[in-house]
Amino acid sequence: MDEDLPKGEKTTKKLLVLLLVVLIVSTAVSCPRQTAPVPAELKLAAAVGDWAELPKRVTRILLEDELGYKVVLREAAADTAYTALAGGELDIFTDVWYPNQKSYTDEFVPHQVGIAGDLSNPTTGIYSGADQGWLIPRWTRDKYHIDSLDDIAALEPGDALFDALDLDSDGLMDLIGGELGWGVTGVIDEKIDYYNENYDLDVRQLVATHGGGHDEMLATIKSKLDGGEDVLFYLWTPNHLFTEYADALCDEDGQILWLVDPWGFFSEPEATDYYTGFPGSTIYIAYRAGLEDEYPDVVKLLERISMSIADLNAYCYWESIVKDGEATVEEKSEYARQWIEDHRAEVNGWLIDLQVE
Repeated sequence: MDEDLPKGEKTTKKLLVLLLVVLIVSTAVSCPRQTAPVPAELKLAAAVGDWAELPKRVTRILLEDELGYKVVLREAAADTAYTALAGGELDIFTDVWYPNQKSYTDEFVPHQVGIAGDLSNPTTGIYSGADQGWLIPRWTRDKYHIDSLDDIAALEPGDALFDALDLDSDGLMDLIGGELGWGVTGVIDEKIDYYNENYDLDVRQLVATHGGGHDEMLATIKSKLDGGEDVLFYLWTPNHLFTEYADALCDEDGQILWLVDPWGFFSEPEATDYYTGFPGSTIYIAYRAGLEDEYPDVVKLLERISMSIADLNAYCYWESIVKDGEATVEEKSEYARQWIEDHRAEVNGWLIDLQVE
């Protein structure tokens, strides 16, 4: 008991207790609290369009939920995406259409931009066999006996179909084409210039000049199809219009049909013998050079992600037709999460040997 201690010893004991208290408090102040590490942030982009949504959102969910990264989504057409990847302003781009974007891959890959897959091997992309070309309605084919581009080239001003396709009466038939910044938009312009000069095609491309503007052009195509009008347009798979107006092959049962391209020009000096005049595209994921060293698990995952054209067509139909283009971000993400669960066995295979959180 303290009462039994001499006065000097009591004072000494009080000082020791005070020193102990000061030591405990100072230690607590000087030692920072242990907190969970802040997840690395990755910047991911894709083009604006329903076809680009499912790969983008599946990739984001897997990076966040399975690998523990924080992912910030952005929108970018190919021209800005490659520049941003090369400059370190973007980490991942999930909308590489090859060979449509060959001019960009030739410039940036592999020193500034990496590709998750092998550009010479279509089986290594997210999906392959994305057909593309110029199309007309079935009734246009039947009424005017139009099957190929040389039939279009034979038309002259004053012909009923020529005048119907000359939307602004400038003496050139109008092809509803791509969007400014897309790789294929430049390819189409090259094809048109070559065909106009060598085969008297007399066509020009209508181009959407702002991000997402092609949705408005697709709405114009849909309006003309619904109204039974004549229209000449570029389209690709996956796209909701194929689900709505034709099967994947655009056969005789569909309302829209591929035009045969007998000349096969595709980005001089290359040519393709594919009947639409465009080689089938493979879609890859690109990443900034160096990401494979900083986050090797990320690049391994990007190299493994895959889905089918049927998956993409189904998504496009859901977003653009079922949801009438009004799906919320939450609904799009929920669709992607359900896709992951529906393919859980395959997805689990992608995650083997990765640093799963």
